[in-house]
Amino acid sequence: MRSYFLHRYLFVLVDDAARSTRALALRSSGNAPRPTTVASLLGLLLLRTWQRAERIHLAMLARAYQGEFHSRERWRFAAAEVAFVIGWVSLFCILRYYDVTRLLGTLVARVLP
Repeated sequence: MRSYFLHRYLFVLVDDAARSTRALALRSSGNAPRPTTVASLLGLLLLRTWQRAERIHLAMLARAYQGEFHSRERWRFAAAEVAFVIGWVSLFCILRYYDVTRLLGTLVARVLP
C-alpha cells in the first residue's frame, strides 16, 4: 500500500520540482543560479512536500483510513467472472492470430457491390 502512495506522489513531487526549476530559470534571465538560490529552492520543495504529506494524512484520518481498504461485501471470483475472463482472452487470441480486418473487408466487399 505504501508503494502505491509512493508511486503516486513521486510523480507529483517531480512535477512540483519541474515547475519550481522552470520558475527559477525564468526569474534568473538565463544566468546560472547561485548555490544559495538552489538550496533555497530545495528547502522550499521539501517544505511543500512535508505540508502536502500532512494534508493527505489528515484527510485520510478524517475518512477513518487505518491502512486497509474495507469493502461492504465479501468479493469472490465466481463462474461469471471466469466466463468473462475466458471470453476476453479468447477474443484477444482470435484477434491476434487471425487477420480479422481482412476477413471483415472481404465480407463487406461481398455484401456491398
